[in-house]
Amino acid sequence: MVVGNFSENAAEFDNFQIWDVSTFDDFLAGNAVIREIASKEFKVVSTKREELLKKPVISSIALIQDVLDLINDKHFLVFEKDDDVHTELKVMQHTKVMDFGIDISDIDESHVYIMIMDRARKKAY
Repeated sequence: MVVGNFSENAAEFDNFQIWDVSTFDDFLAGNAVIREIASKEFKVVSTKREELLKKPVISSIALIQDVLDLINDKHFLVFEKDDDVHTELKVMQHTKVMDFGIDISDIDESHVYIMIMDRARKKAY
């Protein structure tokens, strides 16, 4: 998802969570579906996994986003400190459009963060 689309359409989503990912292993350990997709679709097997673990997790943002894009029942924004997504989320928190449960301005520059959300269900009247 493009952050501009999110900021314009934030009301269409709910059940927000922010996942702090400090290593690629943290990402893989987050969910069995993630491990399965990484293994089957992106061939993240032991050799490639070991290579990824030696690098800072921020070097794997594109792969993380590609894996998450294959999960259909959730929506994700992957970001790192001071990128476009993070900048937009800071504005949204500062203007009180959203409360993320953490101070979004104070995040670790060596980590990857994933905003997890659901598409809001339409209320029947």
